[in-house]
Amino acid sequence: IELLIAELSAYMALLMILYLGFGLSRYTMLGQLAANERELFISIVTAYAQTLGEFSFENLNSYDYVLYGFEAFLLIMFTLVVVILLLNMLVTILMELYDDKKESSQTFWCRK
Repeated sequence: IELLIAELSAYMALLMILYLGFGLSRYTMLGQLAANERELFISIVTAYAQTLGEFSFENLNSYDYVLYGFEAFLLIMFTLVVVILLLNMLVTILMELYDDKKESSQTFWCRK
């Protein structure tokens, strides 16, 4: 169980750093233009909501084209990094822990 706590705490720390990073980049670039991005906490919550699929492309059209491209780029990068890579990392951590427990249980129950 110690290995599980250590691995998952490292995973959660990386996840929080990514949420803070993407939220801070949204706040820095879009804070002056978008009404829903004027507070840092709201930008971080928006980054979390995007993970759950809560985003709309209608809000993107209200910016100029440079910020529209930046917002689309951030959305794609955030989706790729958080959803695909970190979910894959979580599954890998859990599979390693499962294999470790499976080997230790076989040595415990199958000894002669």
